[in-house]
Amino acid sequence: MTDTPIYPGGPIEPNDGVPVSDARTFCPTCGRPDRPGAACQCAQRVLVPSPTMKSAFASIRLAAILYAAYVVIILGLQVAYLIVGDDATPVFEVRAALLTDGLFAIVSLIALWCVRRDVGPMLRPPRERRWLAYGVGLSLVTYMLATLLASVWTAMFGQDDTHYYTDAFMAADLPMGLAIALCFVSVAVFPAVSEEIGFRGVIASALRRTLDRREATLVTALLFASIHINPFMFVNLFLMGLVLAFLVARCGSLLPGIALHFCHNAFCVLHELVPGFPG
Repeated sequence: MTDTPIYPGGPIEPNDGVPVSDARTFCPTCGRPDRPGAACQCAQRVLVPSPTMKSAFASIRLAAILYAAYVVIILGLQVAYLIVGDDATPVFEVRAALLTDGLFAIVSLIALWCVRRDVGPMLRPPRERRWLAYGVGLSLVTYMLATLLASVWTAMFGQDDTHYYTDAFMAADLPMGLAIALCFVSVAVFPAVSEEIGFRGVIASALRRTLDRREATLVTALLFASIHINPFMFVNLFLMGLVLAFLVARCGSLLPGIALHFCHNAFCVLHELVPGFPG
């Protein structure tokens, strides 16, 4: 039995019709011998993306649009403060905070609707309800870590820029109960829901289509920390993003992360509103 001749790229198939001894050159794409006066058939093939590739590209495009929308909202807020300058009143700050929260929620919900088949099931409670308790418990860890890092920044640079809008809400000439309620809604409720849907839901799910889980987790945490445009909070927000991604990976639900995010921000509000609150 005669062995099949071997050439760069693999053995010659019978339908090539070109003996190895007569072949002068080989196609750089498929490795088959060139036919005199004829181009290789592989050059005429068109790569057609599979449905899976198209779906991955669409998810990445949506995630990029969502993050760009977040950036535009934040930059718009900064521009508004630059325009108003020192004339910014507590009422202006409250309205700006609530408007920003509302816009974040709107774009997050729109993105959620676009990928509802992939991210929608993540809004269901985890099968093991103990993960909700884990989320609340881990919020104590992230909160204490944030206060520790804030104290380090203060000691190193002599300033602390980790506060929220509590002063504005309390000085906005609102009834005490309404001011406190709006403060919690703006600082704890809206960010916990919209940011978890946006980052751990839409963006992380899209990144996992092209990156492995660790890479997607790191990129999502970096994006989450950078969107707050506060260098004093970057490290603890990045670490918090890793913890939130861990919860989603372990239980497959966004609700434990939402619970952690809400409790973490609520503790920050209490730290600013209640004298002597730990932290």
